Parts: sequence; C-alpha cells; structure tokens
Amino acid sequence: MDARALALPWGNEDRFFLYFALQAMRHCTLLLYAPTIPAEVRASLPFVEFVDSPEEAVIMARRLLPGRADVLVFPHGGSTYPILPPR
Repeated sequence: MDARALALPWGNEDRFFLYFALQAMRHCTLLLYAPTIPAEVRASLPFVEFVDSPEEAVIMARRLLPGRADVLVFPHGGSTYPILPPR
C-alpha cells in the first residue's frame, strides 16, 4: 500500500490506532477467536493466528509466555472504553 494513501484521508486518531495496530502485529503474537470469519479471509491475514475457542487462546498465550501471559478480551467486536460511575 502506498504511504500517501494512509496519510491523506485519515485523522490523527485514526492514524494513532492504525500505528498501534501495526506495532502490535509487528511485535506480538495476535491470537483471534472469530468463528464467523470465513476460511478464505483467514488465509489472507498472515499476521493473525486464529484459534477455535477463547480457552485455546489462553492456553497458547501461556505456552508462548509462561508465567506472564496477558490476554485482552473484546467480546463485542472491538476495544471499547468503560463508562465508570461518578466518584
């Protein structure tokens, strides 16, 4: 992809999240449980390891990083910010 295509229509927040995602793909093992993603789409995403269950993702994370596996769970499609009660 041409770098100019990323620079033109994107706002600062979009570029930040794109950069964050690219860094995660570069430096981390991304395990994804997404049973509705078709096999042909999965095959086109070499930077993601698809798993058959959330439990399998935890087992793989512990195997990759014994004693310090961090797992983020986004149950509804993406990262969300919590709404905290007022103090």
